[in-house]
Amino acid sequence: MQPTPPGAPAADDVHRVRAGVERIGRAMLQSMPPGWIRLDLVARVTADYDEMLVRAVRTDGQIPSSEADPQVRAGVLDLRRLMYSPARGAWLSLRLTVDPPLQLQLNVNYHDDPLWTQRVPPGIYRRDLQVFPRPPEQVTGWLRARLDEVG
Repeated sequence: MQPTPPGAPAADDVHRVRAGVERIGRAMLQSMPPGWIRLDLVARVTADYDEMLVRAVRTDGQIPSSEADPQVRAGVLDLRRLMYSPARGAWLSLRLTVDPPLQLQLNVNYHDDPLWTQRVPPGIYRRDLQVFPRPPEQVTGWLRARLDEVG
């Protein structure tokens, strides 16, 4: 058996992440009324503050959106904790697309500004780095600037 390369997840971790993503996808399915052809979850998350919005593309072309229900939200927060790595930190935003019947596509963002729709409270990133530390080289320019704003 070959050792796991640095930074690569262990096989057990991959299975737990897959199970976590499926849990979120199933919770999204349960919270949506019939008539959708694609579900899209966008989550921006820190240790103490988050935004989570689910859009449902419907057969009539409408794309209503709603805040994620508590089961989806809990699944996203659990997944972030599970995917945390001291070598790179925790992801800052996530997009999960669900196509019928349960085809899932996950994208996570560890480095780019999550582009919140609302102004985030001061110090939110400093607190996030206390809970989910990352090495200095993983603190990108925009994040360093936000940290410097609060001193």
